[in-house]
Amino acid sequence: MHIRALAVVLVLTGGPFLATAADEEHPYKKLKVGDYFTYKMMVKIGDKSMEGSLTKTVSAKSDKKIVLRQTGKLDGMDLPSEEQEVDLSKPFDVTGGAVPSGTKDAKVELVTDKHGKEKVKAAGKDYDCEWITLRVKGKQDGLDMTADVKMWLSKECSLWVVKQEIQMEAAGMKFEIQIDLAESGSKSD
Repeated sequence: MHIRALAVVLVLTGGPFLATAADEEHPYKKLKVGDYFTYKMMVKIGDKSMEGSLTKTVSAKSDKKIVLRQTGKLDGMDLPSEEQEVDLSKPFDVTGGAVPSGTKDAKVELVTDKHGKEKVKAAGKDYDCEWITLRVKGKQDGLDMTADVKMWLSKECSLWVVKQEIQMEAAGMKFEIQIDLAESGSKSD
């Protein structure tokens, strides 16, 4: 199994998501240092299934940017941690969260005929979500990569991402990944 390729894919949960009106305040401005979001994860590569978790934690914040630190485990193994800076002066944008790190020449397309509204139960709460579908194409380590990403997003969740389903093909391998919000809170409480 190519764990590096898988770890790179997992950052799909990162990044800003829905484009908002220019005069609307960036939703991440409401986050505080210590706020965290933990997602349970199921990964299938071929006939092998694995379970894991991802946690996004606000590690730093200023008026102009916020830093999200991602940590995780997959089948008991630590995944590489990553930090992502989000510019709070720019509009909230769905395409940033759909591009795996390390992907070159990425093209993200909103699949306009695949979207809707749905209630999703996650972390013990019902969320009113809008779901969208994105198609991502690019290169990883010089090899073609494609992914279809379905995201359930809700303004009721401070990080907006409630659930994701990812169908990806890279380096001749097919990946299926499901990510669901399991817990959120603040370590500063």
